[in-house]
Amino acid sequence: MQFRNPIIRTAEGITFRSPIKKAETRSFFPYIQRAFTSGYFNHLELNPTVDTCISRIANTLSILPVNVYVHTRSGVQQAWWDPLDSILKDPAVEESATLFYKTLVRMLLSYGNAYIYKGYDANGNLSYLQLVDPHKVMFDRDVTGRKIFNVEGTVYTEDSILHIPYFGEGYNGDLGKSPLEVHRDLINQNNYIREYISLYFKNGTGSKLLVSLGDQFKPGSGNLEQIIQEFNEFYCTFVAGNENAGMPIITPPGADISKIDMSNNVQSDVEALLTQSDASICRIFNIPAEIIFGGENKYNSLEQKNSDYLQSCIQPLAKHIAECLMKLIPADRRGATYIQYSYDDLVETDLKAKQDRLMSGFHGGLITLNEFR
Repeated sequence: MQFRNPIIRTAEGITFRSPIKKAETRSFFPYIQRAFTSGYFNHLELNPTVDTCISRIANTLSILPVNVYVHTRSGVQQAWWDPLDSILKDPAVEESATLFYKTLVRMLLSYGNAYIYKGYDANGNLSYLQLVDPHKVMFDRDVTGRKIFNVEGTVYTEDSILHIPYFGEGYNGDLGKSPLEVHRDLINQNNYIREYISLYFKNGTGSKLLVSLGDQFKPGSGNLEQIIQEFNEFYCTFVAGNENAGMPIITPPGADISKIDMSNNVQSDVEALLTQSDASICRIFNIPAEIIFGGENKYNSLEQKNSDYLQSCIQPLAKHIAECLMKLIPADRRGATYIQYSYDDLVETDLKAKQDRLMSGFHGGLITLNEFR
């Protein structure tokens, strides 16, 4: 990859070059018509707590800036002139950067592995990135031990595809495992609890109507379905609905309607069990349960709450993704150049907190007056 100097020195002074525009000749990942198959994501995502956790993490990381930095004599500077910084800001041909990174994170959390095709222009410079459906990738190693990726019959090496495995439990040196796969039993247990609650509320808890048909139905007569249909029509006409609100209930001739109470203490016990199960799912994604469900607030401020969420959940995953993206930097430049997420938008929650942080950095000599401004 070639990097151009962003400035031109002339007799009149320093002139900044215009930003390097991405070539309009970027093409789609070869040999694949569609990036993703229908029903791509894991069915365990249908669990509402799992989906909420994954969506929260993906939405947070998708809006955080990912930047290229260089070490200079005076410290560290964002390399906004580096073409790779421009690519990371607009990586894909079709998707927006937000959608690209959101899908990337969902891949890692749902499937355990993400694959990014590296597109180059005619001069051999990195031009764009494209996510590849993990279901279409077969992982292997060649005789030298290097990773190879078979994508629908075409074999690619790490020169063409960047592999990002999930960094949690289950990583075996080749492929990652998603939290959904590692903790499948826990998520299925949560689904069973929810199914039980659904059936319990539909069939048991609360109040129900008890209808005695009287002499209209006699065993062996075979007219039960007809009686039920007639009673249903009568009930909808004279009992249910807004038009019958406040009106006395008229029972069909020969029938008797009464209400029975079927509630008991099982409801509160099951709800407590579901709460514990939901909190366990939050823990497998390293999300404080208070972030998802609210409830009792153990934080003194919104900044402290965001800081806990950042340190326990977002920062470790973001650091892993950024370190994998650094493989896009030429090997001879990785020491001086690196990729990192910026967390300022997540940490700063009010103007006072931002002013205090900047003032502390200025008085401590970490930032200059101009940087403070």
